[in-house]
Amino acid sequence: MSIPRNRLLLIALGLVGLFFVGDWAFRTFYEEPARERERTKDRLTKSLDEARLELDEAMNVGEQLEQLEQKSLPWDAEMARARYQDWLLQLAKDAKLTNTSVDSGEPVAVTAGGRRGKRPMEMYKRFTFSLNSRGDLTQVTKFLYDFYRAGHLHKIRTMSLNPSGQGQQVGLSLSIEALALPNADRETELTTVVSEQLAMADMRDYQMIAQRNFFSSSGTASAWKQIQLSAITSDVHGTAEAWFAVGPERKTQILQPGQTLTISASEVRVVSLDDRTATISIDGRLHQIAIGQNLTEAVAVPGE
Repeated sequence: MSIPRNRLLLIALGLVGLFFVGDWAFRTFYEEPARERERTKDRLTKSLDEARLELDEAMNVGEQLEQLEQKSLPWDAEMARARYQDWLLQLAKDAKLTNTSVDSGEPVAVTAGGRRGKRPMEMYKRFTFSLNSRGDLTQVTKFLYDFYRAGHLHKIRTMSLNPSGQGQQVGLSLSIEALALPNADRETELTTVVSEQLAMADMRDYQMIAQRNFFSSSGTASAWKQIQLSAITSDVHGTAEAWFAVGPERKTQILQPGQTLTISASEVRVVSLDDRTATISIDGRLHQIAIGQNLTEAVAVPGE
């Protein structure tokens, strides 16, 4: 029994229609929801990552703020100004600076916010101080070392050095800014935090500033002329020693290789010795000096 052609065509059309309906239903009720779920998952994952990043940043900001609060001047403005001013005076005294005076202005409150009817929130108070003092470069170097070693929330805005007395003394003038945060953990006392911002931790590493006195080239030359190698001998253990006559009084200083002359003009270190000459380092440069020569004569011909 044969099936009429028209019925076969209807069956074929029905199958084609069923295929398209099934495809539409598959895409509509399975593929699209699956894609939407995947897109939703991606959005949620991205939002979660952003939230985690914001949380990490907030934690970092919180840690940084806590560190700043530990370095801040006391939150009590009057005590902050008085304590910091006393600290500057003591710093100058410890460095043996003279004629020191410290002045301070009124603190200025710095605020943020205040939009849409909200009250401005105080971020910090800014204090300004001016210091004037006098001393030699060794004392100024000591003062600056102690200043930057302290962990206060402060900085030097301007500094000037005015030489006098053939460059042996300088007038020191500083403009200083310091901050006090409202949530500082101290009401009346300065912080005891030590700063780790210095490039070199040892004060002796900064003595080259004073030894290389750029205000007094004539003073350095005069000091060099008064340092003469008078003899080279050996001690009871056979270690070579250089005998230097230093200053107008020609005081004797005896040095072995590796030791340094105690003078303020330059750093003079004995490197090695032979029978008649010594290899010395003057401010990091090598020179040969013979018995009977002074430093000015020695630097005329650089060593190897």
